[in-house]
Amino acid sequence: HLVVPHILPPLSLAFEKPEPYLMNVPPRETKGDILVSRIMWLYRWVPFIICFPCVVISCLALGVWSSTGFIRANALIGSSRITRVQEGLVACEYAGFLNAERRFIDDLAPFHCR
Repeated sequence: HLVVPHILPPLSLAFEKPEPYLMNVPPRETKGDILVSRIMWLYRWVPFIICFPCVVISCLALGVWSSTGFIRANALIGSSRITRVQEGLVACEYAGFLNAERRFIDDLAPFHCR
């Protein structure tokens, strides 16, 4: 399996006749020669580094908003304030009630959500 794609093509290059100009080309300049130039960083990587997080965060915010109707974390985390779900200010509230001694009694479901 490896013989056909990885061994035979390089062997064909080993038996190829050299070009006539081969020894007339001077070696490349290695001083100051870096793999990624400053221009490449400026025009290729900097926009990518800035735009990619913006696109990812925007897609995440759009997905959360389309699923829940909220983006902010304090609206998504369960709230203990009564009637906030009916007012449309939060997505969920803790399920339960206060008894006569003002102790919180849990419902069977941990949250009431819209």
